[in-house]
This record gives sequence, structure tokens and C-alpha cells, in this order.
Amino acid sequence: MSFFEFKFLDRYSKLVELAGIGIMIAASLFYSIYDDSFRFKHNFSAYIILILLSLPFSMLMANIYHNQSMGISLYSQRSIYYYFLYFVLHQIKVKPKDFEKIFLFLAITYVFFYLLQYFVYPHVIFGSGILKDRGTLRISIFGLSYMMIGYFVVLQVLLKKNQVQYLFLLIVFLVIIILIGSRMLLLSLAAVTLLNLAIVKRVKSRLAIYGLVITGMILLFFAFQNVFQELISVTKETRAQGIDNIRIKAAKYFLSRFFPSKVTYVFGNGASSATSEYSAAVTFLSLRYGYYLSDIGIIGNYVNFGVLFVLGIFALIYKVLKTKIQSQYHYIKYFFILNALCIITAGGFAQSDFIVLVTITLYMMDVSKSMINIQNPDIIRNNQDQPVQIEDTSET
Repeated sequence: MSFFEFKFLDRYSKLVELAGIGIMIAASLFYSIYDDSFRFKHNFSAYIILILLSLPFSMLMANIYHNQSMGISLYSQRSIYYYFLYFVLHQIKVKPKDFEKIFLFLAITYVFFYLLQYFVYPHVIFGSGILKDRGTLRISIFGLSYMMIGYFVVLQVLLKKNQVQYLFLLIVFLVIIILIGSRMLLLSLAAVTLLNLAIVKRVKSRLAIYGLVITGMILLFFAFQNVFQELISVTKETRAQGIDNIRIKAAKYFLSRFFPSKVTYVFGNGASSATSEYSAAVTFLSLRYGYYLSDIGIIGNYVNFGVLFVLGIFALIYKVLKTKIQSQYHYIKYFFILNALCIITAGGFAQSDFIVLVTITLYMMDVSKSMINIQNPDIIRNNQDQPVQIEDTSET
């Protein structure tokens, strides 16, 4: 709903985000009143409720210790409300395979817009930041998370169906990831891809697929050799800086000097808003010292929302990796592994576009697990609360 942050829509972005919350509320009320059909079991409710419980406490901390009104805090943390979408999806009951089509559509759209901005630069068509660095243009556009899950969808299909068009799409996604110039993302994606290749079963022409994937990666390395050389140089500089690395300095400052009270170490400081003194202090730190909460990932989330939020996120990731689902949806687990590896530098679990994707994938896992339970008579007998006859929404 952010429309990839087009610059001419920037003034309406907050209204659109609020409209999304309104749509969720309206849809939930409608289905609560008029729909009494079967609901799939909510396997992740406790973790989402734990995350949402952090909000009133952090609002109170912002009010007491940072002189930010409860009303302003209520507005400034609006992105977190999108976790409610998990419950709305259980009411609407969209078919998981339809979501896969949406993932691929948004992934390809993201690629198109990224390349468009890349080639028309220095003309800027998006309201997000653009940095000419590391031998590339590092463009920040909403929608990256959808391209990443699209990558794992395509990789899984490629391994199972052995179709060349999927390899082409996979390489296109990799090109964008290289152009983004993030060392953490690139290394984490390589690690998760190798893990996927190592443990996936029932692959058609395994050696041929592995050979094509590895060959493609080698060709990409030589095609973007200057970018990789810049990344290596940045890595060496970071190691030389040691504790002087800007992210480490920011994390140390926020964890040691930013919290005004011991209570805020538990409940957080709250999300700041542009209209408050609290926001002015956060902005000063970013402009004067380069300390950005968004650069320190889950630590930044902890600074804002406290222990409950962080516990909820880690418990959620653990539950996702432990939950048994159908093999066609295993790409969801690889997507969460990737985000777990990047969690120190990426704070997506507090961003509305990423939260929407998280809630969708959790709902898909709930549907898949219900299908497994229904297809297994032993599980049904041990779980009498699971209905035996329901409409199969796991496939289109």
C-alpha cells in the first residue's frame, strides 16, 4: 500500500498506511458479524500478542521519560498494528497459492522499479534514499522483502521442476541483490541458498541444476567484479576500524547512554514522532553522529519497544522453524532463516511492508499445518478440536 514510495505520492503515504489499518478493522468487524464458518487454528497468536503487548508499555515510557503524549505515540507506532492482519487473514481465508502469485508479481515489479531508478539516476522518482557507493547505486525502495521471498519461491520451483525460465528469474533477482551492495544480505543469502541446495529432496536432475546455479553465480561474480571488490574493501576497512565501526558505536551509545531509566530497559522508550521533542533528540543523534536506530536492526527495535517485542520476535522465528508444514511451502522457512541472519542490521519486524509479509506467511503455515493434520488420521484422533471436513484452501 506504500506504492513503492513514489516521490509524487510521498505526501499521502501516511494516510495510505492509516487507511490500511482502517481496512483491516472494517474487514475484521464484517467477518465477525456475518461469517461463522470454520477457522484454521492460530499457531502463532501467542507470539503476536506478546509483540503487541509491548506497545502500551512503550507508549507509557515515551510519555513519562521523553515527554511525548500518548496520542502521538499511538500514531507513531502505527506500523506495528499491521500484526493484526494475521487474525484478519484467518477470517478472510485467502488461498495460499494465490499469495504465491502475489509474491512473484510484487518481486518482479520491485525489480522493474529498481532498474528503472538505476538507469534514470540522477533523476529521482522515489522518496527513498539513494547512495552512490561500493561501485553501485544503493537504492532503498519498499518491496525488497517480497523480492527475497520471491527468490526462494523461484529457487524451490527450479529445484523441483527443472525449468530454465526460473533460472533466468533467479539470476535477475541475484543481480538486484548485488546492486543493493549489502554485505550482510549477500552473504546471508548465499549461506541460506547453499543450505537449501544441501537438504532439499526430490530434485530433478540434481547435478545439472547445481551446475547451472553455480555457473550463474560465477558469471555474476565476474560481471559485477567491481562491486565485489568494493565490498571486500569495505569489509577490510570495517575490520580495521574494529570498535570504531559506526554501527557498533551506535549500538553501544543507544544501549548504554540513551535509556533514561532502568524501567525503560525493560519496556523500551517508545517510537518517536516528528512532532515531539523526543524525535528531535533522535534526529540530532543521526545528523550529528550518524547514529540511526534503523542501522542496528533488532537492537533498534529493542530500544523502541523493549524486551517483550524482542522476545516475541525470537519466539516467533523459533516457532516458524519448528512448525511442520507441507513441502511446497518450505521456502517460507528459508525466508525466515535469511531474516534471522540479517536481524542485527535489519529492523524489518517493525516496518509495515515487512510485517504484512510476515503475517501472510504465518497464515499460510497455519493452513498448511491444518492440511497435514487433516490428512493424518492419528493426528486427528489426538487433536479432537481439529475438524475433519473443511474446504482445502492450500491449493488454488
